[in-house]
Amino acid sequence: DHLFLSSHVDFDVAKLHKFYPFLEMNYFMYTANGHAEPFNFEGADLFNFGSEHVAGQSELSVALGMRFKCNEHLQFGGALEYGLTGNRGLNDYGFVLDMIVRY
Repeated sequence: DHLFLSSHVDFDVAKLHKFYPFLEMNYFMYTANGHAEPFNFEGADLFNFGSEHVAGQSELSVALGMRFKCNEHLQFGGALEYGLTGNRGLNDYGFVLDMIVRY
């Protein structure tokens, strides 16, 4: 079991409604141990290992990125994420790309 908190701040560059740089912070806190693997780390939002030794651990990361809005139906985005606290290793760095299609 875990708790998750995410915050997001973005800015409309020159009020063009096209380019949106953003900053995010993500926080995970593990409230209970799993029963599957004898690990002392977990996979946050990427994997669920069911690790036996994670209760009470937390992870804080920050992400800096940009979103481009082509039109009301199509958007692209990307971000670099860096782990600030918690177990170093699996979630030290990350790169995320996404696409939103609205119909």
